[in-house]
Amino acid sequence: GRRQVSGSAVLTATNTLVQNTTATADPYAARSVPAYSCCQQNGISIGNARTFTAGSTPYVFCNGLSLSGSSAVVTLNPGVYIINQGSLSISGGAQLVGTGGVTIILTGPGGTSNVGSISHSGGTLQVTAPSTGPTRGIALWIDGRAPSSAVSISGNGTLALTGALYAPSSVISWSGTGVAVADTGCFQVIGRQYSISGGFTM
Repeated sequence: GRRQVSGSAVLTATNTLVQNTTATADPYAARSVPAYSCCQQNGISIGNARTFTAGSTPYVFCNGLSLSGSSAVVTLNPGVYIINQGSLSISGGAQLVGTGGVTIILTGPGGTSNVGSISHSGGTLQVTAPSTGPTRGIALWIDGRAPSSAVSISGNGTLALTGALYAPSSVISWSGTGVAVADTGCFQVIGRQYSISGGFTM
């Protein structure tokens, strides 16, 4: 993979920033997307306050999940949330908050061309990964069998994660005047390549 920083973007490393070296082994390569079944929501667009609870099995959003506007404040209670054959879109000051042990996974049948992307163009996306279970340590996960999926963080949005943004086959781009921070603890970014531009701070 490669990285590119341009414009007035800022990439700050706590320790030395290492470049042009052998890629680090994928720490989650042995993980598999948890089994899931029927859809609880289908092609949902949210503009108000909502709360979802996964329970002991994944909660499934089919054909995407979209949040728009400052009134869209969505809380995900602890658990695994699957976006099956669709994208996650956050815009216009919307907030998606999942703390206490949440993983959001974008996948699809066979995990290939049907997997969507993450688009965050304003607002807040705050997720704390579980510390136990099959998705431990992963906050956001795009199925690695989907090479055409992408992650785009743009505008003036805030991405606050504890755990990994795990998109091993995806291009991850950060632009605009937004910020990506570790909410508490460690924040990992694992992708095929990434770029930071504009005034984005990471």
